[in-house]
Amino acid sequence: MQYINLKIGLKGKMYTLCKSIIYLTGFAVFISGCASTARIKTSRTDIEKKEEIVHAEDIKILPPRKTLNTGEKLVYGITWLGVPVGTITSHIKGITQTAGRSTYHIELTAATNEFCSAIYKINDKFTTYLDTETLLPVRHELSRQEGRHKKNYIVKYDNAKHTATYHNLIENWTRTMNIPEGALDPLGALYFARTLNVEVGTPIKMWVNMNEKNYEVNGKIEKKTIIEVPKLGTFDVFAINPIAKFEGKLEKKGRAWGYITCDEARMPVFGTVDVWVNLIGRVALTLQSIENTSTEF
Repeated sequence: MQYINLKIGLKGKMYTLCKSIIYLTGFAVFISGCASTARIKTSRTDIEKKEEIVHAEDIKILPPRKTLNTGEKLVYGITWLGVPVGTITSHIKGITQTAGRSTYHIELTAATNEFCSAIYKINDKFTTYLDTETLLPVRHELSRQEGRHKKNYIVKYDNAKHTATYHNLIENWTRTMNIPEGALDPLGALYFARTLNVEVGTPIKMWVNMNEKNYEVNGKIEKKTIIEVPKLGTFDVFAINPIAKFEGKLEKKGRAWGYITCDEARMPVFGTVDVWVNLIGRVALTLQSIENTSTEF
């Protein structure tokens, strides 16, 4: 009986962990255990002048692209305490017309691997359509399958009226709520943040509408550093620690760090979340591959 209770307790904690990984890494990307994760360094050898050393404090943060890189496809591996548990893929699929607006079609998928799926399988897909001029959301779609639980809804944004209308496709209900001016959906927020001009010390504030709630997300560019990513090489990055609040109260599910390249691409290459939900440990998100699927020339 004691063995059974222990097994059930562990399964319940792993159930919570697997859910927490997907929820929390969303903020982390907006964001050194085993070899599968990145290494943080304070200096590197100069690419052109190999005899010279470049120190992190001397790195320059270049102005970002103001348009999204159509066709960009980034794949991340997720580990917990060094153990691989799943992958996240984020893809700017192209430009399309949505509700009469020219929009970026962006898709993010999150899935547990065989190890984690044996305990609690997650297969989620998030789709966002961002106005190509303002980068504000026009439409957000969510299809979530987690264990036996399914969730499927569409959110339509009216940025002129500052409203978000949720259509639940499983429970068949529709609700409209007010949103702050300039509010973003959770996926769109990650891409919007990549277009901001920043320096060390620059504060960032945005509103994120998610799950019928408006979150105030704050962060500050804390420092410049260097990240060595397995198979992809070395990147000059800056670090940000995003903090989310709901109705003025701090969300205390974990502490997240994101590491974003200092070049115009502003690619998130590494992120960590210190999980504080049932099981304590570090979840790491590491860039594994970079592709461009665009057919435009």
